[in-house]
Amino acid sequence: MWMRQVRIALLGIAALVAAFVVARTEDQTSVATGSTSEAEPSAPSQADIARWVSELSDTDYRTREQATRRLIKAEGAAVPAVRVAAGSVKLETGLRAVAILRTIYETSPELTAINAAYEALDALTSSAPESVAQQASLILRRNIFLEQRRAVVAIRGMKGQVRLVHDRPVFVEGEQFSPPDGWALMVAIGKDWTGGDAGLSEIVKLKHTLRTVYLVHGHPISAEATAGLELELPQLGVPGLGTGIQTRGEAFLGVGVRDEQFGLGCEIQTVQEDGAAGLGGLMVSDIVVEIAARPVRKGEDLISIIGTFQPGDEVDIVVLRGDHADRFLMEDLLIRPGGFSPLLSIGLLQKMRTVKSVTLGQWSIDN
Repeated sequence: MWMRQVRIALLGIAALVAAFVVARTEDQTSVATGSTSEAEPSAPSQADIARWVSELSDTDYRTREQATRRLIKAEGAAVPAVRVAAGSVKLETGLRAVAILRTIYETSPELTAINAAYEALDALTSSAPESVAQQASLILRRNIFLEQRRAVVAIRGMKGQVRLVHDRPVFVEGEQFSPPDGWALMVAIGKDWTGGDAGLSEIVKLKHTLRTVYLVHGHPISAEATAGLELELPQLGVPGLGTGIQTRGEAFLGVGVRDEQFGLGCEIQTVQEDGAAGLGGLMVSDIVVEIAARPVRKGEDLISIIGTFQPGDEVDIVVLRGDHADRFLMEDLLIRPGGFSPLLSIGLLQKMRTVKSVTLGQWSIDN
């Protein structure tokens, strides 16, 4: 009986020893292979990134591929070094570097990495060897509206306004596009803007489609940053293409005007029916000659005067309004040699003179 108990005890001891040996072996294997339950290694060092960049030129294909994967995984941290590599005299190295930047730009979930890759690609379009520059330009062109979508989200997140056009195509470098999300036509920055001068970099990303930038009274943008934005977006000042960087007050009238050909004022071309002008009784073809007792000789005068008021202010607007015969007679008096008659002119102007009291609205890019 006691022999059986001894045998059982020995078997138990043997099982414990075996379990200890197995556990010890697994621990040693884990240490040897690096497969532990500890956290993943920290982000790669600059030395690691420099080594991987140098391996983009390695004679072994597998080494180049492994370095490419590692640099893509490093994302934003790798962008500066990869950008330098893209300017390499070795064509394959340059194109491989551009491909890395493209992958980071198009797939990274990190906004900082996306922005860094975009800036690198944009710089390469003008500074890299021709083949690399062309590839970088092609990547950006193919992603115009991906970049626009990101920029619009960023601008709106900084309390800026963006007007998108959905009902007509846009031409970019000779190609016609009809993006499903529309394309950015105008941007407005007001007193609520939280992006400061640095946030203008997002507006620059809309350079392929943007036509007008409005700076609304109270905006926090410096004069230096405004001048820099004009340099970054030269197309805004091209006649027939853009209308430039314009200033606006907070008050809104809601008309489109052109300078009256005889210098009498500015003629109303369009009236927003539910805007301040429409509700106040202004009409298409009215010639605005005075606002709040201040003379209006051209469209810029109208914009400037309205900009001195606040939303909700009530102003008297004097217009010349008449039928076709009145307008013909007015023009005839102004242009016919020797046809000017003071008495007739005074009588005609008194007949056409109309005063409308208009309550100004809140300016918005959507007005």
